[in-house]
Amino acid sequence: MTRPRRKPRRQLPLPFPRPPPPPPPPQQRKLRRALCRRELSQPLSSSSSSSS
Repeated sequence: MTRPRRKPRRQLPLPFPRPPPPPPPPQQRKLRRALCRRELSQPLSSSSSSSS
């Protein structure tokens, strides 16, 4: 009971306990702005590609 509890808990925090979650939020905000700007920049291109 002590072996399985110590192994899973130590292996999980070692790889990445909480560093990955924080970075995603800022990236999503930047991606959303880029998508909005790209769609406004050339909405015809997106429509043409989809229609085609």
